[in-house]
This record gives sequence, structure tokens and C-alpha cells, in this order.
Amino acid sequence: MKSNLTVVILTFNEEKNIELCLSSAKAVAEEIVVIDSFSTDGTVSIAEKEGARVLQNNFINYSVQRNFALTQSQIKTEWILFLDADERISPELSCEIIQLLQTKPTQNGFQMRRQLLWLGKWMRGGASAIYFLRLARIKNASYGSREVNEHMWVPGPVGKLKCFILHEDKNGIDRWHQKHLRYATLEAREFFVKKNEISESSISSVSKKRWIHKNIWDRLPLMLRPWLYFCYRYFIRGGFLDGWQGFSYHFLQALWFQLLIGLKIYELKLNQNSLNITASKPVDRKGL
Repeated sequence: MKSNLTVVILTFNEEKNIELCLSSAKAVAEEIVVIDSFSTDGTVSIAEKEGARVLQNNFINYSVQRNFALTQSQIKTEWILFLDADERISPELSCEIIQLLQTKPTQNGFQMRRQLLWLGKWMRGGASAIYFLRLARIKNASYGSREVNEHMWVPGPVGKLKCFILHEDKNGIDRWHQKHLRYATLEAREFFVKKNEISESSISSVSKKRWIHKNIWDRLPLMLRPWLYFCYRYFIRGGFLDGWQGFSYHFLQALWFQLLIGLKIYELKLNQNSLNITASKPVDRKGL
């Protein structure tokens, strides 16, 4: 029976991850589309060998790439599911999605959680309780214009699935570190971009998070935010349940990463002030 679902995967040099991701997608997808950013390793050949349809698109940012998939990839199924290359669909989630779509749901989208494998341990607390909107009717789905930490939006209420996407990055900690250095720069730039890509009057969970971030989080002192977020993730969300691996992950992701974002925001403010001061100085015309 056709699932009426296309799985879309964004890639760039993901030869270590892509095969497992594609293998899990085959269990649920009618079609798999890989949007590649001109990888220089074996990503494309592996994807084509596994039967995926590969499209190339220059990477500008994550929102642009995902909107390209929604509008330019000629997907014919009613439903779309976005996966990252270092993720895979658990067998339980595959069954849940297939059964769900057979019931002809009225919602336009469904959220699901991710379970992270970090240094050999599957994380139970911390970020594992966070839901992400990944499954949606393609005609109703869209992304805003954020460069990073982008979210899918659909009109109306959304449902929640019980089972997990499994997140296992085989590229190691060095790649994780490099990515988060880049993410921190993008997040700092987003701080200065006043975009109202989602109406605050919307009842979606995405807009609620955006409202909290803009009206509460962004007004807190830069150096206080990392400590508050670490305490929230590690103590309140149960990150401490995952032993030393849990501490190391939340120390890096919730404390170090958030601190880095704060430092980059401060650095951008200094540079901005310096430019303003320079521009306001009178021009010395002596000798001209």
C-alpha cells in the first residue's frame, strides 16, 4: 500500500550518515528526495544507489533549502516528512506514521520527538522531551526566513506522535563542534534581524516559542541566559538522568553553545557601535 508520503533529506558531505537514514526512510516513504548542496564526498552516489531522487541546490540557509524542497522538487504525494542526514526513523515511528496516514487525519501537521545517541548512550532526559514539527501536508507547509533553527509552520492545530526519530551523528565531536561554531554565528545575526515571519496571534507552538524568545529570553542579560538554560535542561528536563554523557552534552549544548551565542551577540554590538562612532566623527579636511 502506498504511504502517500515523501521523505526529504538535506545533505552536504554526509556519506557517513546517509545510508542509515535512507534505509530507515524506505520503510515508510513512497518516495525519497535528497536536496544536496554539491557534496564533495560520496553522499550523492550513495543516495542514488539507494534509490533516492537527488536534486542539487546551492545552500543559502536552511529555510531557503527546505522551502526549495517544498516548492521546487515536484513532490506528488500529499504528505512530506523532513529528516536530517544524521537522523533515522525508528521502526516504531514507521509503524505509527503508516497507521496514522491510513486514518486520513484532519490535522495538517504532526510533531515528533528526537532521541539522541551521545558518546554511546541514548539520552532520556534534556532535549528528548522537545517536539518538532516534521510531518505535514505539503500544500499547507512553509518555512520562514531564519538562517538557522528554522521551524515548519502549518495552519491550524497539529497532532503529536508518540515514537521517536533517532539522532546519531557518525561524524564525531569535531564535526559537532564545527557546526555549532557556525550555528552560533547565525544565531547571533538573527538576534539583530527583526522579522515577524509568524504572527504572534497564531496559536501554533512555534509562534509561542518565538514570542517567549523575543519578549522574555532576549531581554535577559547575555551572560545569565546560558546558566538558566543549562539548569532548565539539566535539572528540570532531566538531563542529569543520563550520567556523565548527559552532563557533557548539556554542558556543551546548553551552556557552552548558548554562551558562545551571547559572546558573538556582544561582539556584533561592539562592532556596530564602533561603526556608528566612526560614522559620527567629523571629517578632518586639513591637507585636502
